[in-house]
Amino acid sequence: MINKLKPVIILIILFFTNVYSQKFNSSDFDVKIDSLMKVWHIPGCSIAIVKDSTLLYTKGYGYADIENKINANSNTIYGIASCSKAITCFALGLLSEQKKMDWDIPVRYYFPEFILEDPYISANITPLDLVTHRSGYTANDMLWYKSGKSRSELIELMRYLKPNKLFRTTFQYNNLMYVVAGQLVEKISGVTWENFVKENIFIPLEMKNSSFSIKDVVNNPNNSARYLLKNNIPTKIDMLDADNIGGAGSINSTVNDMANWLIMQVNKGNFKGKQIISESELNFLQKPAMAVGNLIAYPELYYLNYACGWYVTTYKGDLILRHAGALDGVSTLTSFMPDKKLGIIVIANLDEAADFTTSVSYLAYDLLNGNKLTDWSDRFIKENTEANSNTNNESEIHSKTHSLSSYLGEYYNLPYGKIIIYTKNDKLFFKYNMFDIPLKHITYNTFELEDDYVFYKMRINFAIDRTGKIDKIYIPFESKIADIEFIKK
Repeated sequence: MINKLKPVIILIILFFTNVYSQKFNSSDFDVKIDSLMKVWHIPGCSIAIVKDSTLLYTKGYGYADIENKINANSNTIYGIASCSKAITCFALGLLSEQKKMDWDIPVRYYFPEFILEDPYISANITPLDLVTHRSGYTANDMLWYKSGKSRSELIELMRYLKPNKLFRTTFQYNNLMYVVAGQLVEKISGVTWENFVKENIFIPLEMKNSSFSIKDVVNNPNNSARYLLKNNIPTKIDMLDADNIGGAGSINSTVNDMANWLIMQVNKGNFKGKQIISESELNFLQKPAMAVGNLIAYPELYYLNYACGWYVTTYKGDLILRHAGALDGVSTLTSFMPDKKLGIIVIANLDEAADFTTSVSYLAYDLLNGNKLTDWSDRFIKENTEANSNTNNESEIHSKTHSLSSYLGEYYNLPYGKIIIYTKNDKLFFKYNMFDIPLKHITYNTFELEDDYVFYKMRINFAIDRTGKIDKIYIPFESKIADIEFIKK
């Protein structure tokens, strides 16, 4: 009976896949993608769409490297940034399935070196809390970004950060907690996060072109260059070394590799007849665990929640799980509809191309599901135009209260480290980790960091002590908390 049924099942799968292929006109889709790339000034991108157990569509567009005229293709390598998070959660899910970890037992049971400033949170935070952004701590991304600090150093410094919300009450996106999650995989498994993911995820899913470090891809001819826009012209930038955030966002991959990841997701943990993870554990990973708390942004969407490495909502009535990834010069969007067994991965080699990847993904879902098309791109353009027109950072100009020499010196904060203020050609400069940026005087003791890419119009304030001397700098590294205080030594 089983052997007789098998051909029938195959025919059914082929039938439904063929139906979707008929709905999806690749020529029309290509025209629309080319148009969107021109609108958003995208140098190159790669797209893959899966249906059931099949790679329905895969293609590269534009250039992986403009200067060398290298075309993007389905095996072009990009950084997938925060789309790494779901993979780290999956690794923890495998450990849970093996009874080596319990999602609800405090992290300190497995990882006693992980200590936080708040003793209650430190004693009670669980693996599930780490990966659902409900720790009570805001991002503090400048602790890791271009800091040169190792993962162990970052975890050590996290004990000096203070929570800004009550534990488990507020969704606050936090890469650092995912650094801990990656290291938790290592603590429990006894092998590195990289080796565990490679052996238990990449190899079973035949993700042969996926890796963990810029060192793995920087000299690979299939690696994509990275770009940002300057006056609407793509400008090549260096690859960001994000190795220190590991489980939060250091993975490199291709859309063909990520298609296998999505095929497994929509097939209840099964890939090519092999059960990679149990259906019950995968259901847990895909189940909402924390409300994001946003209002419904658009009529096509519903309230947003967060599962283990996935945002969960609906799109035009269909359940959808998705996660974006953004690092210097790359934008990624991975998404799937479990009930429709559809998945889409879009990666562009341009910084801040989230509106493009979102527009492409929703366009594909509309076409495949027979929905009325929504012009997401036009909507985003209008929103961006309105936001830019409402920006006004002008302030009344007053002279500096001190001579340039009074601002010079070294300023310290624990855990953020050291800032050096120095002069060059009668101009103040701000040196912090790998940043070396000129300062523009705004008014009194307020200066602006002249770096449009990272510190766009960020203003810092020098403070005066009771004797009239400059003794501190206040820097708004985090929008959700008070400016970070650096004390002059």
